[in-house]
Amino acid sequence: MPLLQIGRLASLLCFGFCLALWGHQDSGALTVYRIGGEDLPAPEAADFGVPPESFQFEQRSWMSFQDDAFGSVNLLDLEPGHIRPQTLDKEVNLTPLIRERGGSIKINDGYGWKDEAQLDFLFDDDETTAFSGDIGGSLRCANGTPGRSGIMDALGGDPIAQCRYFKFDLGGAFIIDRVRFFGTPRRGDTFFPRSFRLGTNDGDALKDGEREIKLTWRGKAFVDWNVVVERLENTDAVLDFQLPPEPVQILMFESPQGKWEIAEFQIFGTGSAPFASYISSIIDLGGPAVLGELTWSGNQSPTGRIDLTARGGDTSDPNTYWRFTFRGDERSRFAANGQPLSRTTYTRLEGGEKAGITPDEQNWELWPPFFSFADGRAEMSRLKPRQFLQFKADFHSPPGGENSQLDYLQFAVTQPPMAAGVVAEIAPAVVGAGEPTRFIYKVLPEVQLGEPGFDTIEIRTPIEPRIESVYISGTEVEWEALRVDATGLEVRIPRIGDDHSGELIEVVFEAEVFRFGTVFPGAVWDSERPYEVRQPVTPGNADDLVDNNRLSVALQQTGKQSIGRFALSSRVVTPNGDLVNDELLIEYDLINVDNAGAGIARLELYGLTGASIGVLQQTQITSGRIHFSWPGTDGDGQVLPPGLYILRLSVDADRATDTAFRSVAVAY
Repeated sequence: MPLLQIGRLASLLCFGFCLALWGHQDSGALTVYRIGGEDLPAPEAADFGVPPESFQFEQRSWMSFQDDAFGSVNLLDLEPGHIRPQTLDKEVNLTPLIRERGGSIKINDGYGWKDEAQLDFLFDDDETTAFSGDIGGSLRCANGTPGRSGIMDALGGDPIAQCRYFKFDLGGAFIIDRVRFFGTPRRGDTFFPRSFRLGTNDGDALKDGEREIKLTWRGKAFVDWNVVVERLENTDAVLDFQLPPEPVQILMFESPQGKWEIAEFQIFGTGSAPFASYISSIIDLGGPAVLGELTWSGNQSPTGRIDLTARGGDTSDPNTYWRFTFRGDERSRFAANGQPLSRTTYTRLEGGEKAGITPDEQNWELWPPFFSFADGRAEMSRLKPRQFLQFKADFHSPPGGENSQLDYLQFAVTQPPMAAGVVAEIAPAVVGAGEPTRFIYKVLPEVQLGEPGFDTIEIRTPIEPRIESVYISGTEVEWEALRVDATGLEVRIPRIGDDHSGELIEVVFEAEVFRFGTVFPGAVWDSERPYEVRQPVTPGNADDLVDNNRLSVALQQTGKQSIGRFALSSRVVTPNGDLVNDELLIEYDLINVDNAGAGIARLELYGLTGASIGVLQQTQITSGRIHFSWPGTDGDGQVLPPGLYILRLSVDADRATDTAFRSVAVAY
């Protein structure tokens, strides 16, 4: 979208993009949605290993958002292939464009901010017409906040003198490069402001009331700003000022009422909008769906940032609406007729009835933490199947930095889900750090008639587990391990359909835990349709006899030591090439290490004299078990002479440096 052409955006929104178009129309085993990236080829079934008859692709536009469906766009250029923050040309006067892009230009007559026909003279590109500073409609000059004087105080003038104010609201925060204004050719040399100030407000509501100058009218209403230009004794008819490179949403002009004129008031910006945002409309998938991985493509500038997130819900409205009942402070979610309040009925309430809007936490997730943009992919809702989705992208562009760009979002869904719900919990809930523990993963499925069901359970673990057995309704059943590795397990069990709905499934396995609050996520899927999105399990009460209702496991008291088990496969290594004890297997556990990657674990070899021989291994720390094979060499790979040596393990974390030692012999 060309810069500032919001009119075109409005026409596009009216072009027929209906929320229904977001909906999932024909159910298939796998449907892939893409928002944006319209210049890219459409994905094909083969890309996902899906039979063509079971694959559907839905292309959506960045521009198919609607305010009435909870979507919004702020200071972004929208194109079929991407979205990115608006940029300003420092040679283009913004003043005539402010209203087009959703901003405003107003004066205050003591009763509030108003449009006035004479304001149009400030940007009509006609130097013979001017705004006059001596007409009515002024108000008492603004006061300074503590430590700062108002303009009349600074001039030593009448404290009840009247001032004129222009408020230029840009509709969002931008970097203003220059401000220039001047009078008419006929009277500009004599009728110009003798005293004035320019001020800025960045639009941050948290700073309201704390800026240098505060203009109040009708009691409590106010606007405040920081002074960036001050001329108390001006002698120039043409004024041109460079502003500091800081975000500006509101530009204020203040001058005592008098015989002055301004023919043209010009504002020139530069760079990208410091903050811009995109919130998609609520996307209706047409029914509960299992949400797959979200992927994206774009360019995050070295100095900028794109904060991207997504949330799911069960209703078309993510909010809860409240009404005052006028019985004390009582609030109700219901209208006077007993019906639940909706967005429409809430807007029809009288002003005194409206008691606020809050997130609907019962039917919607709150916005989760932002994804790592550099990863290019992330999991969406893993709580349960969802019918409704919404995405949010916030763009942060510091002054002078390059622009960031988001090309597309893409995700896959499976409909219908394997089951209406799959609740799971794990026992025990508290274990010893690094100790082999027998876990029971309890799964309670709700499979309704017509849902395909499942025959495979996936459990993620912090270390390679050891599967022991599987039970259904207390009876041991046959099972097959499809995968067991350092990330977890996949086990095939007898098919769970609607005839087994509500029967407790228990997967018994052994594993170790190294970090407090370790989560064991799980999912179910159908091995006959491996291309479908796996359905995540929902933490909850799967077994009344277990009082956990979670998939997280705590650690018993571990103290502050970050090094747990530190073991060697042998006390002697004999690197003579006979394939017997040629290498030493070293294993150590890092326990409850905070901020993975924030410190270093170092394995170093010393002689008996205390001299360092070399660093054998160095890695960023993360909770878990670390494996290392040592062939009896020094830090440079040179074979060591026979003798006794000391292995020193050190962990440098934020809180402290922990160490542990083991002795080892080299022999031939």
